[in-house]
Amino acid sequence: MRIPFLLVSLALAAAPVAAQGVLISAGCERACPGGRSAPARVPIDSVRVFATLRDTLAQTSVDHVFRNVAGEMLGADLFVPLPADATVLHVSVFDGVRTVQYDEFSAPEASRHRLDSLARARPGLRLPGYRGMTLIHVPVAPIPAGGERRVQVRYHQPLAPRGGVMAYRFPLAAGGGRAPYGTLRMVLDVRTLAGFDDLAVLSHPASVSWGSEMARCPPTHACGYRGVPSTRVQIVRLDGGPETQARDLELRYTPSAAGPDSPAAWPE
Repeated sequence: MRIPFLLVSLALAAAPVAAQGVLISAGCERACPGGRSAPARVPIDSVRVFATLRDTLAQTSVDHVFRNVAGEMLGADLFVPLPADATVLHVSVFDGVRTVQYDEFSAPEASRHRLDSLARARPGLRLPGYRGMTLIHVPVAPIPAGGERRVQVRYHQPLAPRGGVMAYRFPLAAGGGRAPYGTLRMVLDVRTLAGFDDLAVLSHPASVSWGSEMARCPPTHACGYRGVPSTRVQIVRLDGGPETQARDLELRYTPSAAGPDSPAAWPE
């Protein structure tokens, strides 16, 4: 997976960028207050990532929050790089807790053409690093002065074990750290039917703790209870800022082999 980046192509003067991306402002909708010119790039306020890894499927939700500080109504285009094997579940744009846009995005091919045309028209944006990526384009409706928007993209992708080892990679280093974000909060909820032989974050000093079941297991299964730590669930947390962009997040884990007390499926 790749963290999204914002590119303003029409009327965004001061909005931030998501991790590994770059936010380019094209100017205020009218004249910028005080005769100021719009800044070329503004870091995103925060990036929040939550992923659930269960069996051979990873479902990821990425939220990126940015604020219009230009003092004038602004609109934006968001380009979100995705894994090649990802399937988008939904895209939402929030004003506070209110959903203002839902599932307004372009397919990867159309999105790539749009980005390529912008890169040719404005070579100073330094966008060649994003060429060839699978991505979607999300148009963000004009944002009033002082307004904040949260764009959430949810998708899933398959996890393919190699030699019994599962791997999940989150490309924090994509884009070369050219547009650092303010803060990052990442939570990975990792679940296996029979527990873990091992689990390690190879790239960052993340915290790892036991999680709990989503529902009570049958009495014959040794898998714990809801709200009680379970050996089948581990929670990985990573909090940081621009320094986390030095390398991609890499997680490796080995699910334990199923035994006679292992459940055959997850409780509903």
